[in-house]
Amino acid sequence: MHANEAVVFDLDGVVVDSMPFHVESWKRAFAGMGVSVEDLDIYLNESATGLEVVEEMLRERGAPAAREEIAGLMETQAAIYVQEFLPRVKPFRGVPELLGALKAEGRGLGLVTGSTFEVASASIPREVFDLFDAVITREDSLKGKPHPAPYLKAAEILDTDPRRSAAVENSPAGILSATRAGFRCLALTTTLAPRFLKHAHLIFGSIEELADYLLR
Repeated sequence: MHANEAVVFDLDGVVVDSMPFHVESWKRAFAGMGVSVEDLDIYLNESATGLEVVEEMLRERGAPAAREEIAGLMETQAAIYVQEFLPRVKPFRGVPELLGALKAEGRGLGLVTGSTFEVASASIPREVFDLFDAVITREDSLKGKPHPAPYLKAAEILDTDPRRSAAVENSPAGILSATRAGFRCLALTTTLAPRFLKHAHLIFGSIEELADYLLR
């Protein structure tokens, strides 16, 4: 059995090149409340942009808001992303080939994302989406990243020991979720510099480097 029995992938910034679109939609949503945020603020909080995180971001910028207003901001962001940007989202070059090669080796493949199933399935071509043996979306886990629950759910469905499997992530919250669940975490620098990914076991500068490692 290969050292990485199963490989579980994050969606945004790992499988699909969507994070610049998420960043733009978040910036527009915050601007609607008169708040300015930097790109890095969004990238660092990727996978953890739940209500509490958004609430803290507003408070730090001197714009505390009621929970109802925050929920409205999050709905605005989601609507901007889905309506304007989702049709433009595509997999990173080399990802479909990597997934196909892993599948051909008999490796279990998982997808773990904080997106809804509807958005996740619309982000990836059907023939690529169908390669995943387990798809964990926002609807499948009571707690999101950085909690380990989403990755533990993936391990359960894949019937794999996390200690014999790998997770591919690109954000601090995603890395924490994977490592807390016991996975060996492989980080990609698609959205953040290596210094922000220091809790991963290994860091890769490209999909090609990751593929060389996983398929060696």
